[in-house]
Amino acid sequence: MTAPQPRDYQFAAIDAIERELRLHRSTLLVLATGLGKTVTFSDVARRVVQSGGRVLVLAHRSELLDQALLTLRSYGLPAAIECGDQRVDHADLPAVVVASIQSLQRARLTRIPADTFALIVVDEAQHATAKSYQNVLDHFASAKVLGVTATPGRLDGVGLGNVFASVAYRMDLHAGIKAGWLCPLELRTVRVEPLDLSHVRSVAGELHAGDLEAELTKDAVLRGVAVPLAELIGTRQTLLFGAGVAQCHALAAQLLTLGVRAAAVDGSMSAEQRARILADYRAGRLQVVANAMLWTEGFDSPSTSCIALVRPTRSGGLVTQMIGRGTRLAEGKVSCLVLDFVPSRWSTCTLASPADALAGEALPDDAQAMVRELTGEGQLDLFAAIAQARADLAATQAAEHARRAERLRGVDVRYSITHLNMADLLEVVEPDPKGGPTASTQQIYALRTAGLKVPDDISRVAATKLFAVLDQRRRLGLCSIKQARKLRAAGLRDDVTFELARIALDAISANGWRGATPELRADKRFAPGEVFPLSRETRTAIRNIVARVRGTAAQEHT
Repeated sequence: MTAPQPRDYQFAAIDAIERELRLHRSTLLVLATGLGKTVTFSDVARRVVQSGGRVLVLAHRSELLDQALLTLRSYGLPAAIECGDQRVDHADLPAVVVASIQSLQRARLTRIPADTFALIVVDEAQHATAKSYQNVLDHFASAKVLGVTATPGRLDGVGLGNVFASVAYRMDLHAGIKAGWLCPLELRTVRVEPLDLSHVRSVAGELHAGDLEAELTKDAVLRGVAVPLAELIGTRQTLLFGAGVAQCHALAAQLLTLGVRAAAVDGSMSAEQRARILADYRAGRLQVVANAMLWTEGFDSPSTSCIALVRPTRSGGLVTQMIGRGTRLAEGKVSCLVLDFVPSRWSTCTLASPADALAGEALPDDAQAMVRELTGEGQLDLFAAIAQARADLAATQAAEHARRAERLRGVDVRYSITHLNMADLLEVVEPDPKGGPTASTQQIYALRTAGLKVPDDISRVAATKLFAVLDQRRRLGLCSIKQARKLRAAGLRDDVTFELARIALDAISANGWRGATPELRADKRFAPGEVFPLSRETRTAIRNIVARVRGTAAQEHT
């Protein structure tokens, strides 16, 4: 295998990594699947070895170890694996040790001197907060640490800032697709009529695995997935992600009855069995392979041109991981179709979607439902669906904006929207005292997803007003309500632009969510306080705006 030549953005990433590691012990590289994380950290490792240091590469799956070993050796680096029965000579260590995190615990770890490695690379670094990783990093306390991941977010809320001091470089799926390094994506939402998630519990922020699989393995649900799947995939090589082993095997059996060459893989199979199924898939002898969390990491088959998401989740990072298995470029491959199987009726639980993962920016929360509607009616291009949803929402809200502008005549609208401390304004929205029809489940879902604590009986009129306020903030380029809450909690102003909020929250995340860094507190752009003084008349007018949005009587205070 010849060492691949790094691309321009990979050279930029390598330079950024070296710069950050001169300043900090640790840093993070975020590259979407298919953008070459292994190539990038292998080149960094080559430079460390050339300067006389040793490198330890940590991963948690054998597939990741094998991939890293192959790439490192292509750079001419002496590398060996420490995993299971495979052991390196601790008396004569190679320049690079590729080890499973499971192998470097207790006795094996203590046999390696603490000053052995100059650099530790943590592959799939979203797992680095686990105690097993911390044991290794603490043992080799003098080593620099580079984490590499496609999905830095964690559903459990434990920030990677607890491990990594900075983010050296980032390129997400959206940027990779736009730059032509990743395959274009098409999205199709498939509503499964019998699927009902209303009784599925939540545990630690995610859907209860047992409840979810029990629902997904019902005969009617299996049929409701398999039939449209067989119709929509055409000739595409398809990787299916399910919630559990039983569901995956049942879906594979259903697809076989429909004439689709399908199989399922799971962790109970031997490595040889899994390798045989993968070989059949890559050779085209199998068209669909179903798995449950087995190939979200370390799987590489560029011919995959369809991802079937039959695993509802609240984790945007997990959705991104699953979609990333189909984004690699391949000869003759023009796009990757993402099939998003969802309940036919809105449920009370908030689900992550491909639109969340791939918008490349904060997707308007109230456009989420519309994107699903568009992609369920044959609108396949994700970015076109997002653009159309935004345009349609803007058109339907135009009349409300006009009426609102008339009421605000003589008041500084930008100030009223920007400096109303929206996190406080929308903390609790009261029901419309005039009564009238309540908002739809879809509207309530969108408002709550946006971070607004609206009651179940909020009126349709009040919901429409809130959508108008959210839309106006986006038009002005302001941060989202969720960002505003986090900024306020860190002691920073909550009325900055979306981009400034992202910069600040990245820094706060890297700080382990322990609050604003001294640099942020010294930055005048984030300092709380008014930009310019307000007259008493303007303050009163703003309070009346607040009252109308809330649907409550104005409070005349100065």
